[in-house]
Amino acid sequence: MNGGTIRQRWAGVALALCLLAACGRERQEPLGAEDWVNPDGATSAEPITLQASQLPYAGAVTAGINYFHIVGLPANTPQYVAVTGKRADADLFVLGNADFSDFACASTRGGAEDDQCLSPPRASGELFVEVYGFTGNDTPFVLDVW
Repeated sequence: MNGGTIRQRWAGVALALCLLAACGRERQEPLGAEDWVNPDGATSAEPITLQASQLPYAGAVTAGINYFHIVGLPANTPQYVAVTGKRADADLFVLGNADFSDFACASTRGGAEDDQCLSPPRASGELFVEVYGFTGNDTPFVLDVW
């Protein structure tokens, strides 16, 4: 076998593995709660709980996820959730339950554009929010719900 044929086969294998792993594709679904990263940079087993009256909330995100449990929202009412004031890319994911698995809505606009989505009504009057930061994109943000 000549060197060109071996390189072509390895290139094909690498492409197949890349496609299986969705390499180069931006994350489109919410993460789970395996690694909590809070705005102060600390790691904990719980998200930060915010009362609706504490919003808007100013924070910052680096590579990783800031988790928030927002309580005291009107029950059975759709809620707009937004992350604004960013200087770099960070994505917004809104979930409806404590294990961060019940997907409600998301916004993954690129760059410093504001991210906003409409969450369906929740009987509990609470939301679980992820602000996902990318490596090298340290950015402040403002989280708000209305």
